[in-house]
Amino acid sequence: MENENKEIRETATLEDSFALLSLASQEKTLTIRDDLYDLPWLLDAVKASRRNGGRFRLVDSGRFDTVQLASLLEAGAEWYASDTVRHNIQDIDDIRRFTRKARAAYFCHEDLNAGEDSGPLAFKDYVSLAERGFYFYLSNRDKERDWAQMTELAAACRKNHSWLVYYHHGLLDPGMIDLAGKKTWIHMEDPKPQTEDQELFFRVVKAARGAGSNIILYLQEELDLGFLTRCIKAGVHVYFKSALFDYRSPFRPLAEKAGKKKLRDKTYYLYPKFLF
Repeated sequence: MENENKEIRETATLEDSFALLSLASQEKTLTIRDDLYDLPWLLDAVKASRRNGGRFRLVDSGRFDTVQLASLLEAGAEWYASDTVRHNIQDIDDIRRFTRKARAAYFCHEDLNAGEDSGPLAFKDYVSLAERGFYFYLSNRDKERDWAQMTELAAACRKNHSWLVYYHHGLLDPGMIDLAGKKTWIHMEDPKPQTEDQELFFRVVKAARGAGSNIILYLQEELDLGFLTRCIKAGVHVYFKSALFDYRSPFRPLAEKAGKKKLRDKTYYLYPKFLF
């Protein structure tokens, strides 16, 4: 269902809606954007998923108002929101209170300071939501991030039994050590082959593992057997760009061992093998 075509509102039919109910009664994890179907169908699908013992992950597009969205979450849907579509602190807090759900997955695309001058959410609002048990997701792909600020947000999450998930692009930074030490789950590609970069990487791994989180490493084409062996030994979650190794390859047993590790719920945003 995650791969529905983009013209959802134009193509969803009565047949599609009944198919959704059927899937909800069978699948253990179902991910649906909330502009796929009308509210009554979504409510029935969420309830069917709950009866099936499944997880209904609702991606918030901003279509529904506070009360409508709250009804879906009360029925048992898991809330996946972002500050591009749900950015009024009062509405967000109302939804949380109406549903009696302290948990939500919230992706921060904007600058965490945007609300200080022009945006509706300020950094203190993010911290306030963290104190209410929200899980936060950030990436530095498009915006430079402040390490001290992220670490403060991660600490607020940790104190309230959730965590921050951070998708890192580019060179490593010493600030990642403190961030990892606040139980942040860090997704990243393999570091440069220089020894100093790899040593910094393992300091970050040690901080994360000590705090109860981990590093999720996405390996590229060129693999360093010694580095990979050390990663596996340190307990790092490793994803291979290609896991097709000849049976004689020294990488094969490492890939098989890495493939047995499963990530915990909410240690990634929707998809475990995608580097946002």
